[in-house]
Amino acid sequence: MTTIENTFKKPDNTYRNLTLFSGIILASLLTFYIWPTNYPLDDAYITQHSARSLWDWHDSKYGTPALSGVTSPLHAALIFASSLILPLWIAQVAIALFSFLLFNLACYEMGILAGLRSIQAMLIAILAMASGPIIFQFSNGLETGLAITALSWTLIAFSKREPSPYWYSLLWALPFIRPELIIVSIFFTLQSIYHKKDNIGALCKPFIFSLLIALPVFLLTWANTGNYFPATINAKKIFFNEACQPFQAKIKLESLGVFAFLKTIGIFAFGVCGVLLLKQRIVFLFFTASLLTSFLLNLPGGVWHNGFRYLFILTPFLVLGIAAIFKKLPLSTKTSTVLLLLSVIVCSTSIPNSYKGYSAGVEQVHDLSEIASWLEKRTDEGDTILVHDAGYISLFGNYRLVDIVGLKTPSSIEIHQRLTTPICNMRNALAIDEIARRPPPQYVIVSEDWDRIFGISRSLEMTNWKLSTVNDVAGLKYKLFKVNNSQATPWQDKDQPNFN
Repeated sequence: MTTIENTFKKPDNTYRNLTLFSGIILASLLTFYIWPTNYPLDDAYITQHSARSLWDWHDSKYGTPALSGVTSPLHAALIFASSLILPLWIAQVAIALFSFLLFNLACYEMGILAGLRSIQAMLIAILAMASGPIIFQFSNGLETGLAITALSWTLIAFSKREPSPYWYSLLWALPFIRPELIIVSIFFTLQSIYHKKDNIGALCKPFIFSLLIALPVFLLTWANTGNYFPATINAKKIFFNEACQPFQAKIKLESLGVFAFLKTIGIFAFGVCGVLLLKQRIVFLFFTASLLTSFLLNLPGGVWHNGFRYLFILTPFLVLGIAAIFKKLPLSTKTSTVLLLLSVIVCSTSIPNSYKGYSAGVEQVHDLSEIASWLEKRTDEGDTILVHDAGYISLFGNYRLVDIVGLKTPSSIEIHQRLTTPICNMRNALAIDEIARRPPPQYVIVSEDWDRIFGISRSLEMTNWKLSTVNDVAGLKYKLFKVNNSQATPWQDKDQPNFN
């Protein structure tokens, strides 16, 4: 198979500057998506609340370490550090916009890396910026945009046989942005060792630089939570309890998710073929196989979560692959450039649909604002509320919160592991009942979707809890229940209540 020579070419600064300028314009438009912190996913507010809790080192709402429930301790730490000079919510927006701009420039460099002319590399960058689904991942308040950007620059840097030692600090920061990126860190570290096998001493300086970011964040995570890496994916694995499903069912669930992701990302799906033309295909195949295998064994439905959040980490490979395809097309430079321009126009048609989905997510999350306002006026300090969406509601009131899933309340993980895992079922009334008794809540907040799927309110009612819907805030996508017997008689039967 013919491969494309991956060498750094001297870029045209005019087009690079135009790329940056277009990125600034698009970032300005992106601001309207998320100003002021209108995020479509509740998890974004977990990050915001956790960064704020770092001031006290402890999360007073949940009674747990500040970084509990955070997938990316480095992302939370960056927001916290930025909040020293900016309001916290602006700091979160600023990190997203800065990541967006750096990704814009990275796409240009990846175009050059694939052998495109400068004007074509600029159009590759604009093509990525014009993708509604990619914009969504940079504007949803999570660490996905930062992870995509960091991986993009890592691929650029380590396409050189001898990358600058400074890049190793980014290489080993990757696992603290997203834990699965440790596969990439290991791959390029082993590659560097192989290239320097005759002069291992030359790696001393790079490996010292690799500790510059990784070691402080590692120590921060360990000192605050007692864990070496974030435990969020483990909490989701145990709560959703999909690992025990038949292998064929797991294959089907994950495969459908992968195909849905490729459909969502549009033209960039062809990048899967394009990246195979490049020497980066090795790390792409290694990382993708590891990622999909991990999800298959532990949480096959996870590939669907939050708008394919975990699969969008593959974006840098897909952008590089699209650039490779345009390089290999048997067309004149002028024709391929025009085709790229048409692709930008077609790709931009995905923005309205993504914005519609974004707005729907914002509306659902902000349904909690009415509930939060109601609770602020009617709860006493120390009252307990049972939740499964642990982010937005934590920004208000003096009440105490308990997270059923276990992201912000790690004790829930142990209960689900003991009671939910053995029955291989997402519905577990005994687990919900035991979580609710630590301590007994005065209120329960649950979304209609989760209540239908996981039977949360019914689990409580079947285990002797008496719930009544708070009609003052009824009709929302979230339901608020008042617990009328906070000292409910414990469920005596060791067997599960029958949902049928």
